[in-house]
Amino acid sequence: MSLKIISYNIHKGFAPGNRKHSLETIKEFLIDVDADIVFLQEIVGEHLGKKFVIPNFESNNQVDFLAQGQYPYAIYGANKEHKLGNHGNAILSKHPLNKIKNHDISQHRLESRGLLHVTCEIKGSEIHLFNTHLNLLETHRQKQVKWIHKHIKKELLEHHPIILAGDFNDWRRKIVNFIHQESSLQEAFGKLHDQYPNSFPSFLPRLSLDRIFYQNLLLKDAIQFSGKRFNNMSDHLPLMACFTISGTRI
Repeated sequence: MSLKIISYNIHKGFAPGNRKHSLETIKEFLIDVDADIVFLQEIVGEHLGKKFVIPNFESNNQVDFLAQGQYPYAIYGANKEHKLGNHGNAILSKHPLNKIKNHDISQHRLESRGLLHVTCEIKGSEIHLFNTHLNLLETHRQKQVKWIHKHIKKELLEHHPIILAGDFNDWRRKIVNFIHQESSLQEAFGKLHDQYPNSFPSFLPRLSLDRIFYQNLLLKDAIQFSGKRFNNMSDHLPLMACFTISGTRI
């Protein structure tokens, strides 16, 4: 069976510079691509400010808005709480999801970060999904990825199918090198194309920040979306990976 996933830092539903609300355009993109699972970073779970009003929608919950009509299963992990609401990471899916935990991996109060861990059941197979957004400072990212590595090694067995995706802020490629050296996880673009896509900023991508890691799945394709359509959807470009999975319960 095939499995198509998207990883996308949606910048709280705003175009670069925060001048234009883009959530409706992002939803149109997700409908067009029709992925099975979507990993979203910097998504708003709740916001009381007028800036985040979603036209013709009953709330300002971006998770519900993007999931409605396409993804019957959605799990959100709030990372940053403030007086007007919160934002964090979310996973949307066409297949049943079960939440294990949203782990707090923050290194200081100015960057609230999490690792959202859920399982997905697909025709007899169970896949562990991890969605994250790491810090800007290199030393903090190193601590976070070491914690993630230890957590996966402790909680899961070597034969478990895994997808670990998100915004790793990995422009120096230190994270991908550490994961390759310390685990059996592979990075989709590095494996298939022997290079990592520049995903930031969307209008003139120069930095490779986003990653899709996987284990015990057969990689079929890895695609970065780019072009005029994506310049004003977010400050990041979305990534897609396509896999084949077995029908045997793991």
